[in-house]
Amino acid sequence: MFQNLPPGRVFALDLQTFISVAIHLINLAVLAYVMARLLYNPVRDFMFKRTARISEQLMLAKEGMSDAEELKHEYEEKIKGIELEREELLAAASKHAAEQREQLLIDAGKEAQAMKAAAAAEIELEKKRLQDEMMQVILSVSSAMAEKYISLALDEAAHAQLFTQTIAELEDATWWN
Repeated sequence: MFQNLPPGRVFALDLQTFISVAIHLINLAVLAYVMARLLYNPVRDFMFKRTARISEQLMLAKEGMSDAEELKHEYEEKIKGIELEREELLAAASKHAAEQREQLLIDAGKEAQAMKAAAAAEIELEKKRLQDEMMQVILSVSSAMAEKYISLALDEAAHAQLFTQTIAELEDATWWN
């Protein structure tokens, strides 16, 4: 295959192609060196700074999360404390209400007993008043009867018998007892 090639060519390439490739390679090396000096270091520094800034922000976010977790824990503890206090207040209020209810029942019982005693006393007074009134009526009836019998001119024996009979009837009356 290499035998058919004209003299001065390698792999079917001529001298001008080699020079052109060499110039391109030199150009590429110079361009790579200039780019490395002008762009690579500033971009690398920018990337390091950005990485540091992101790391710092992540660190701040972690601290913020730990602070938030701590605040959340404190909040939950306060909620538990409030729940316990609420339960204690409800228990105290319930106990106080039960005590007041018992006191009201005791007071109502005492008031009912007092009203019952007052009613019994009033009934007793009314009974005595009726007895006195009945006595007055019986006395007036007895006086009227006595007048009537006296007016008929009863003798002494009849008068004594009538008086004894009236007294005996009055003693047997149930209201007198």
